Amino acid sequence: MNARSATTRARSFKKFTASFMVCGRPLEMRFTVPNAPARLCDIIPLARKLTDAITQRVIDQATQDGLHIPCKSGCSACCNYLVPLSPPELLRLDEDIANRPASQLHKNLYARFGNAMQRIVHAGAPPTEGIISVSKWYAELELSCPLLESDLCSMYAERPMSCRQHVVCSEPVHCEGADPDQGQILEMPVNTSKALAFLAEELTGKPAQAVMLPLAPHWLDTNLDSGKATYPPRLMAKKFARIVREMLSTASREPLARSA
Repeated sequence: MNARSATTRARSFKKFTASFMVCGRPLEMRFTVPNAPARLCDIIPLARKLTDAITQRVIDQATQDGLHIPCKSGCSACCNYLVPLSPPELLRLDEDIANRPASQLHKNLYARFGNAMQRIVHAGAPPTEGIISVSKWYAELELSCPLLESDLCSMYAERPMSCRQHVVCSEPVHCEGADPDQGQILEMPVNTSKALAFLAEELTGKPAQAVMLPLAPHWLDTNLDSGKATYPPRLMAKKFARIVREMLSTASREPLARSA
């Protein structure tokens, strides 16, 4: 992962409004999109805003139903779980790190990425039975997230979609250890990281991808051109909104607490 210098481009912006049905109620969202060609990573601020709004709607519903949500900033009980990143998230992570002042770049960040990647490679191929098996295989490696610094997320505001959407209604102690499904998890009506992967597939013509967070540097080094292509920003935002709506419409039930 190269710490590339950030380039600031003066842009004008346009408003974009979209409506989504979440927990049986409409969720009206207002977004700001640039009025100039946008790269894949430029969809991430919009995706973060939508992800946080959907997650909060689910949390509010769970709270009304009498469930207790212990998740908060500063809790790292789930930070050894598998975190898949879509191509837009990977590209934005690289840029977010590159745009940080040198004083905020933790000197061990790249070393942590390298060490985690080596352990994954040495562990051999993950199982192929599905995401649950892969998640448990990953958790058994006991890898702390490379973004974790002194038991705190060093990029909490920029954390991945999967982290934003992982919410439990059981005590944090049940999130620890090698079983990522031990706790009571709030199911989300849509996986926005997967929606971003589908968006990238539509725009680039390449198959949808999900990359383990520690493997981000390797993916970035082998996909240097992925972040250079530009697209009409309003079109990109509308495509993403459509994909999310389609995924919401196919959800079989409202989000409920579940256990393994």
